[in-house]
Amino acid sequence: MSQPNLDHILAQLKAAQGNPQALTLATLNIVLEARGPQLRPLIEAAAIPHWFDRDILTALLPEQAISEETFTALTALPMIEPFQGKGWNVHESTRLALRHWLAAEHPERLRELSAHAADHFHPQPDAEVETLYHRLLADPEHAARQVGDACYTFQKHGRQTELDRLGLVLAELLTLPQLPAAAEARACLHVVEIRDAYLTTEECQDLAQRALRLFQTQEVADGEAHAWCALGDAALALGQLREAEQAYQQTKRILHDQLLVTQPDSPRWMRDLAVAHSRLGDVRMAQGQLDAAAQAFSEDHAIFARLVALDPVNTNWPRELAVAHGKLGNVHMAQGQLDAAAQAFSEGMAICTRLVALDPANTGWLRDLAVAHSRLGDVRMAQGQLDAAAQAFSEYHAIFSQLVALDPVNTSWLRELAVAHSKLGDVRMVQGQLDAAAQAFSEGMGIRTRLVALDPTNSSWQYDLAITLFKLGQCYFYTGKPKAGVLLLRKAESQLSQLVQQSPDHAEWRKNLQSVRQALRQFSPSPSKPKSKPKRR
Repeated sequence: MSQPNLDHILAQLKAAQGNPQALTLATLNIVLEARGPQLRPLIEAAAIPHWFDRDILTALLPEQAISEETFTALTALPMIEPFQGKGWNVHESTRLALRHWLAAEHPERLRELSAHAADHFHPQPDAEVETLYHRLLADPEHAARQVGDACYTFQKHGRQTELDRLGLVLAELLTLPQLPAAAEARACLHVVEIRDAYLTTEECQDLAQRALRLFQTQEVADGEAHAWCALGDAALALGQLREAEQAYQQTKRILHDQLLVTQPDSPRWMRDLAVAHSRLGDVRMAQGQLDAAAQAFSEDHAIFARLVALDPVNTNWPRELAVAHGKLGNVHMAQGQLDAAAQAFSEGMAICTRLVALDPANTGWLRDLAVAHSRLGDVRMAQGQLDAAAQAFSEYHAIFSQLVALDPVNTSWLRELAVAHSKLGDVRMVQGQLDAAAQAFSEGMGIRTRLVALDPTNSSWQYDLAITLFKLGQCYFYTGKPKAGVLLLRKAESQLSQLVQQSPDHAEWRKNLQSVRQALRQFSPSPSKPKSKPKRR
């Protein structure tokens, strides 16, 4: 491949202003002009995997002898850096720019290099994700199915680190131009499933719609079912209950009509059906249809109980069963059946505790354990056992503080941390510790304000913020700050009014809007006279 002269490179550098990838490539050309154009094919090959050594490059360039001197010259380039004890890697900005350029200008070369990379990494037991990453470009039709299988396997065996890694590399593939349709469909679907905590609701919705169109064109039934479910999740976050219900029903239809009809005992399709029941239960809960929600969650629970019995070593089945216990407990709580709720939450807690004991570093299982503590705290609070509730909410808070410290940009964990602050505030309010309650609500409000700023379209986050404003406003009244209290209550009313107008069938939102308005009627007539403090239970 002929190389441009220095004048042409400098002209490219000037022309690349305002285009970061073009600027990176122009800078690389200048470096190679000075260090040796013969290094060009080596650095292009080195940009294919996430890390490289001499053996990897030899596998990628079988027709080219790579001397020790040449390899040393390559690793001396300023955009090459050591990589986690595995050798070296091309700096991320340069690596991605090179891969983008190859995909746009030399797609066959990218495909050939990716095929060599997949063949090299395939025998290595710790390189399954890296192998799939390359196979999706080298053999997209075959690899797309393997990616779906890998997601299922990682979830089945609690391999959270590999699942997270897969989500990252699939997101990277989506930045390439001319991505093969089979690879694009799988990447869109599994990015939204794995990395939803790093995406806005609109981004999740766009990826799910993109995946759905591609799977429908390719007639991939399981991909279409999962894409519908992801669309339902996005609609639910937006407060669009009817759209969410329709999407989940589509998932159930495909499972019944196309997948379970040919494989009625497939654990994989049974699992997907259970999840669809659970999601529909979430919709029924939001609509205030508690009996229908209980029925849906019972279907979910029955399927996972059966799967646990069929395959006791599959760690994902008990995890999903614990989630089902928690959702049934939520319905019992809403129905006022506190003993039944406590029983369901305790059974879920027992499962989560066993799983975390198996792998204390598994962030997904830690998250589930924290939520189990929260649910037990809810029922203890309702039973008037305030010390037990405070202990449970403190455990909930401690775990999510730990998780957020590990990954401060995970919005799902941030939201849970905000909920933990709010629940601790609830306990402190009832205990009469109003300053501590105000502090907890304020910390939760700070997190929720940041989340709403990150994704203003997420109606669930807007609702969370409105409820925190409501609680902090009440706290201000009880601490003798009526003007500040009225201000926050009015903000809460305004936000909830908008949400209810957008989603009039959302029963929980309507109920809390009425609660805010009742509080305003209670406190507004005589703001100069602070109301009595809440009584300790």
